[in-house]
Amino acid sequence: RMDKIASAHLERFICAKYAHRLFVQEGGTLQSSPFSESFRVLLRRSSGDAPFGLAPRRSGLCRGVLQLRSGPAPGSPAEEWNALQSNQSVQLQEGDCLLKVNGIPVLREDAGAAALQQMQQQPQVFLEVQRLKPPEGLTYAWLVFAAYALFNPMKLNDADSLLAKNKGTEKDLLFRICQKYALTFEDWRDFIQLLQEHCGDDAISADMTAKAAARLGDCRVGEESLLLEALCSCL
Repeated sequence: RMDKIASAHLERFICAKYAHRLFVQEGGTLQSSPFSESFRVLLRRSSGDAPFGLAPRRSGLCRGVLQLRSGPAPGSPAEEWNALQSNQSVQLQEGDCLLKVNGIPVLREDAGAAALQQMQQQPQVFLEVQRLKPPEGLTYAWLVFAAYALFNPMKLNDADSLLAKNKGTEKDLLFRICQKYALTFEDWRDFIQLLQEHCGDDAISADMTAKAAARLGDCRVGEESLLLEALCSCL
């Protein structure tokens, strides 16, 4: 016969297993705003050393940002999650930002270490995911969301209210965000690269962003924002 402690452990295991199965089958609930989407994901692995199948971008980790550099690894719990979701909008994909892992926020202050520890040590992770929507056209409002997604995704939930407070001065808001969070050459490079990726088929804009990226290496500290301002005024 089982003692009370063993029985309690078994009960928790069964509850966790079936709660996970129910959540995965029902899928995450998508919440949408004009420039971003958010949803929740529950992943469970069979053994403690099996990876969840998520790979963050190294450049983002330096800023304390857990942004996926690719889709889920084959045969992983993350791929299993995607396969069970009929709604493609709640499938994990490249570029998604993980805001929290088991309720632990991904913070710049510790380079996301506390959240990463959850993914390394726990058999099950509950993820809060935020995704930047592709722009219909480059606007300062969208670039505000893009800057937060790149530098501090935890602020994405506040971006709508910030834009409402700064209606008509979205450009100034964007440059304040960049000046606050873009602290290294790599930060400015990644933001200009983001502009390059979303220029679409506009050959002139693509050429201008490529030239700005090339000139960035010649900028002295503090001149990066002037280069970005000149670039944005032409896009």
